[in-house]
Amino acid sequence: MRTEQEVKDLVKELEKLTGFIGENGLPEQVGTKDYLFSCNVCDALTWVLGEIETDHFKSDAYINLERLRDTAGEIETATGKKLKDYR
Repeated sequence: MRTEQEVKDLVKELEKLTGFIGENGLPEQVGTKDYLFSCNVCDALTWVLGEIETDHFKSDAYINLERLRDTAGEIETATGKKLKDYR
């Protein structure tokens, strides 16, 4: 397991990089998969550090857990496969 300080250091570096790119980058730079993934990782690590409340993190502001559940339900209806049986 990583130390809290190691996680904080990574968050700090990601926030600086993604903030700079987000504010100063061209649309094609801000839209790259690396940039978007880094933003998501930064959000997740911020949640792990307790800086984002769990209910807020589950909301449509971040991972939108309710929409993911709805999507799983749509797949169940379309395919007959059940989430409860998955792994």
